[in-house]
Amino acid sequence: MNWEYLAGFIDGEGSISIFRGHLNSKFPHLTNRITIPNTDKRIIRLICEFLKSNEINFCVTYRSEDNPNHKAGIVIMISEIDSLLKICSKLRGRLIIKAQHLELLIRYLKLRKKKLDKTQWRRDLARYGRREFNLFYQLRILNKKGPDAQKTI
Repeated sequence: MNWEYLAGFIDGEGSISIFRGHLNSKFPHLTNRITIPNTDKRIIRLICEFLKSNEINFCVTYRSEDNPNHKAGIVIMISEIDSLLKICSKLRGRLIIKAQHLELLIRYLKLRKKKLDKTQWRRDLARYGRREFNLFYQLRILNKKGPDAQKTI
């Protein structure tokens, strides 16, 4: 396993995204992540070992057959800001199809980290700004998902 091999998996089957949710009715919440799905446990194990050896935090979830848009299988998710910045720096220049997605995510993560650092990582004080939402919508358009795909700020 190496960075080129992992980049191929992310380019082919993975996703680079920012999701919108809500902490409560007053504060919007954006969740950033890179996901790597697969049905082969051996491949998942190799990727997990590689990520661990590079000190990248991740979690593994199982996808059921309930969703007709996805095969049942295993998904590796990376969502911690520092781990995302680390993997993004390694994937930069190695992705082809999702290179633009990666660049938008890097810009978003740097903005978010700077804001969180200023507030000692108090998420309630580190409100999202126009630039962060703009990057969210740009990535959403690249991923072409949902009614917000064509929305602009």
